[in-house]
Amino acid sequence: MKDALADRPVDTAGTVLLVAAVGAAVAPHAWHLPPPIVAFFAVAAGWRLLAIARPALLPGGALLALLLVAGLAAVVLAEGAAPNRDSGVALLTVMLGLKLLEVRARRDVYVAAFLGWFVLVTQFLYSQSLALAAYLALPFLALLLLVTRLHRAEEQAALVTLVPSVLRTSLYALPVTIALFVLFPRLGGPLWGFSADADAAVTGLADTMSPGSLARVVESPEAAFRVRFEGDPPAPAERYWRGPVLWETDGRTWRTGAPLGKAPTIEAMGPAIDYEVVLEPHRRRWLFTLDLPVSLPQGASSTVDHQVLAPRDVESRRSYRARSVTDYRTVGLSPDEEFAGLQLPDRVSPRLRGLAERWRAEAKDPAAIVSRGLALFRDEPFVYTLRPPPLGDDPLDAFVFDTRRGFCEHYAASFVLLMRLAGVPARVVTGYQGGELNAVGDYLTVRQSDAHAWAEVWLRESGWVRVDPTAQVAPERIESTIDQGASLAAGRVTFRADLPWVAAMLRQARWMLDAANLNWHRWVIGYDRERQDSVLRQLGLGGLSQTRLGMLAAGVAGALLLLTALWLLVQRPAPREPVAAAYDRFCRKLARAGVPRAPHEGPRDYVDRVVAALPARAAELRAIGRLYEALRYGRHAPGDAVRQLRRAVRRLRLTAR
Repeated sequence: MKDALADRPVDTAGTVLLVAAVGAAVAPHAWHLPPPIVAFFAVAAGWRLLAIARPALLPGGALLALLLVAGLAAVVLAEGAAPNRDSGVALLTVMLGLKLLEVRARRDVYVAAFLGWFVLVTQFLYSQSLALAAYLALPFLALLLLVTRLHRAEEQAALVTLVPSVLRTSLYALPVTIALFVLFPRLGGPLWGFSADADAAVTGLADTMSPGSLARVVESPEAAFRVRFEGDPPAPAERYWRGPVLWETDGRTWRTGAPLGKAPTIEAMGPAIDYEVVLEPHRRRWLFTLDLPVSLPQGASSTVDHQVLAPRDVESRRSYRARSVTDYRTVGLSPDEEFAGLQLPDRVSPRLRGLAERWRAEAKDPAAIVSRGLALFRDEPFVYTLRPPPLGDDPLDAFVFDTRRGFCEHYAASFVLLMRLAGVPARVVTGYQGGELNAVGDYLTVRQSDAHAWAEVWLRESGWVRVDPTAQVAPERIESTIDQGASLAAGRVTFRADLPWVAAMLRQARWMLDAANLNWHRWVIGYDRERQDSVLRQLGLGGLSQTRLGMLAAGVAGALLLLTALWLLVQRPAPREPVAAAYDRFCRKLARAGVPRAPHEGPRDYVDRVVAALPARAAELRAIGRLYEALRYGRHAPGDAVRQLRRAVRRLRLTAR
């Protein structure tokens, strides 16, 4: 039998809410999908809104078929015929736009609402940020409100009156949602084999270094990674985060070219530091660790120069745990490492070669040569700047003897070359130095502006030793953060001073927002199998197989659903239909006016008595009585009779007697 309720026409409020909700669900795709696809949906949505006042504008079957062909052609031309994420989302968006043009009755609204929910979920294929999740909660609740309204058989219920009910329903579902999220077996990899952050813009370190390369990186304020320590964080002077190690140079550009072999043994001279890193995507295999790592993240490997590598490129935000020591010595230097640590470019200027040979002749040992190199940068008028002058064909010679203005890569590269010329094995290490402590979340944020380069030299007594020649020129670099704006304006690097109270408040707000985002990633987006195992062990459920864990999740969810249903049956009174609620309100108003209804009195007798007591309001009172009788006892009440009854009762104003 045909469902008369489903075939009822949808009213203006419902149509507007539907278009607004699905439009909000599609809106973030304007940054992901080709403009023709977004324009197709926007035209369809606008067309449907115009048709509210003039239903004849809605397209017929033939025109809809032509629009379908046009939409499919737009998808194929924009995304190609091969199925993939973008083409699938584009096709779904086109179908949703076409469905809006079909919306005439309630059953059409149901289909459009469920398509809107599917489109809403596809947003998380591109981004999984807390801000996006908070935004998408609005169209989700709007569509839920619309579907709830359609389940009202007696009327097209007022939207505002249904908001508390929709919010309560969402809260009732929350315990089951949390239980399933915590207990349901985790997938082994990212959803559908691709990353939600794969299309994000990436900035950061490279596997090469040339004059000016790091200066460009530090102009970005974006976060590179965040670190939460188990215990107190290390002192600022120990916050060196190891990245690519550069061995080969042609005099201008430095490259990795790491020698083969086994990494030297690390002997810890101080306590180990345990920490967790949340790394932003950078499309490289590098996993940054505190210098030096002694325990690697799960699945990671280490090179001969202690750089930690992931199994594959980091295409999405990743969490990992590691352990490092900041006070150490390394033991063992292979012939390949020594050869690579003494490699020189084909052409070296006589001035650089002569300076290094003089140090070698005058110094007693390699440690004294290192001291002479540091004294050069400390005692001569070198300037630390983000905008060094051009250096010509022999950049290191021009920097050391002529311009003496450069950034950290200039100091590290020239120092390593001078050490090699003097016979001391040396290499350039790039990474990050420092970080901003978030006092709200109690973690360290390391930004691209903290990118840094330093040197390591091999000394027989200590092994590979970190030497930072930049600290001889600008010791504040180790303790403070670079102020990019002031540095560019001043022509030399300056550092952030104490902030005024307004800026301090803004920083506090930024810390709070960043802490919320980090916890969202740790406990929602980054809730992987390893973190789930940790939570289950704390609950005394460690060691469960995936099958038993799935059974446990289903059992707990079912129990919570049953308890919620029982609680609702016990706590909530039986639902009252809108007609009875409106009549009760009518009776209460009359009682306050001095004409209460007797328990045995029917609606017609009561209205007759009230009219006799309040003859000046006879027409208004009898209209309410007729509406109630038609709805309560009649078979053919007007479609909007309930709304008329509620409006009439609401507008009834009586003076207490």
